[in-house]
Amino acid sequence: MSKSQVSLGLALWGDNLNTVVLRGFANLGLLARYSSPDIFDQVRNPDGTQRPLSAKHSKEALRYAMEARDHDVATDPRAFPEIILNVRDESVISVTQLDEEIFPDAIDYIKDDYGTISCLIKIQDSKFVYPAADYDPQISRVDGNHRLSEATRQLEAGVPLEDFPTVPYALYMNLSKDQERKLFADINGEQKKMPRNLTINHRGRNQKDPSSMTAAQKYDWVAFQLTQAGMVFDHMANLGGSLGGFVLSYGAKPKVSVVGIRAAVNSFYQKGRAFEAAYREDPSEQVQVINAFFEALRSNYTEAWEDRNMRYIVMEAIGLNGFAKFGGSLANLISSSGTTDYFQHFDNYLKILREAGIQGLRREFAGLYGAAGAETVFAKCMQALYEKTGVDIEEE
Repeated sequence: MSKSQVSLGLALWGDNLNTVVLRGFANLGLLARYSSPDIFDQVRNPDGTQRPLSAKHSKEALRYAMEARDHDVATDPRAFPEIILNVRDESVISVTQLDEEIFPDAIDYIKDDYGTISCLIKIQDSKFVYPAADYDPQISRVDGNHRLSEATRQLEAGVPLEDFPTVPYALYMNLSKDQERKLFADINGEQKKMPRNLTINHRGRNQKDPSSMTAAQKYDWVAFQLTQAGMVFDHMANLGGSLGGFVLSYGAKPKVSVVGIRAAVNSFYQKGRAFEAAYREDPSEQVQVINAFFEALRSNYTEAWEDRNMRYIVMEAIGLNGFAKFGGSLANLISSSGTTDYFQHFDNYLKILREAGIQGLRREFAGLYGAAGAETVFAKCMQALYEKTGVDIEEE
């Protein structure tokens, strides 16, 4: 850049608990250009403050930001929490308070009752060492390194600054490394992560256009749909919020979580590739098919479905996922059979499974856990069906 000074624009200088900070909005590329991480390395940089970078996470974060302008804010609002930086070398930045005499009509905006001051921030480009040193940068990244690092890489690859979006930032002046480490640990180590159930619930509820979903979004959406009124997991699932109202209304905690339902949906699709392809253009019909399978499972395994004494595995992870895989395989037959009575289709096969001796009792599947356990449940269902009918549905 040829300019000796590069403006970051207006900012507010004020208090954040017991610290003083500048807060503003700036081009993401500019913030990346004039900051860098101080990566902790217990041998080469034991005083560093940042964790190692996850390239995958960094790319995903930047993609989320760069694609924001292509999405309708009404259905896909996107936002970053503020990027937090610390100016270690104060010679690279100038902060100028807006002059009260020059702007007499704007006095309430220049300085308010809370001591907040309006300022102009400029980077002294001529004093900035570029590329930045590997350690001990002039402007250090306290929080937001993943969002900024891929932006740095894109800048170096020739992406112009105007292609980057505007994001909020907080700029501290001359914090010590000990203070940086403390803030980093507070921000990244003390946060309580959002419950996965609530994340799936929110994402599934907010998905308004099923035709444009990625696979991951579809699993969230289908899982959420299966918990709605009139669907098979209605009044059964933990959706991630307070359970007080649920327990008061139904007398017990939910039997299954929306995380578990999502995993089962994923398992259904794993074995139901032909089904998914046949209904690719109709996600809502896919939901009806999947719901019909679990309705048939509930009908044929009623005692296991309602069990709260841990005698059955049908509603546990290995059972729900194992049977879902079986359901996916059965769903592959729907398009070729031409049936529109999805419940009856699944009910016919599940009745055969019961007649073959698969009851879903824990003792039938003792010692099975995790993904391998679910696969074993699926394999036993397939084997029982084959022995009873002589039909291998995976070859159909």
